[in-house]
Amino acid sequence: MKIIMKRELSKALSSFKKRKNLLKKSISKKYGWNQRNDVNWRIESGYYFDILHIDSWCYQPSLHKVYLHVKPLYIDDLWWDIFEIPENKKEPMSLRGTGTFSISGIELMEESLFEELYESGIEAITQYPDEDIENIWNNTFQKIETEISRFLKENPDPNLYIPEENKLNQGRAYKLYALLTHLHLGNKEQALEMIPELKVNQPGNCFIGPKGKDIDYIEAWCNKQ
Repeated sequence: MKIIMKRELSKALSSFKKRKNLLKKSISKKYGWNQRNDVNWRIESGYYFDILHIDSWCYQPSLHKVYLHVKPLYIDDLWWDIFEIPENKKEPMSLRGTGTFSISGIELMEESLFEELYESGIEAITQYPDEDIENIWNNTFQKIETEISRFLKENPDPNLYIPEENKLNQGRAYKLYALLTHLHLGNKEQALEMIPELKVNQPGNCFIGPKGKDIDYIEAWCNKQ
């Protein structure tokens, strides 16, 4: 009996997910967003914004959230040149939000969705009205627009944007942003000064290629220029 209930729940959640994503795609277009799979993206004022909708079939509130991220548009192009995969620049723009070797965006907003369903059963999921889904997406995108407007007012120049260190795990991603910003602005010496400390203290995940870690690629790039 439990197996049958699990299968029925999976079917209900799968159907609900399709409805959610179709309605999200329709509504996101009104706000100027492109959509590919679970990721929406758009370019504005020299920044790349993406919306990640974690939409697992698991029946858990923590797995049903929307995250808004931002990064300067130039940062992936520069990184892909340094990491020796410039062909990525010819790929669809959605790769900047989903690609394995793309620089992670900075989280600006986190929003939980459809919380009232978490305590409900299969019937409630199956019969959840499209109108209610549309209202939730509309409200979410309105909050996103407000957050983007706030961010652009505070950070009008993407060439000078470096995120606050406390926005990123363990400081490593912050240092990577700082290094790439220095290189983008032509400040090679400042970037080189940061490298020895990063080689000694490398917390968090890093990009790894045939020639070493991300910091090795950046150091080689600096020495070549």
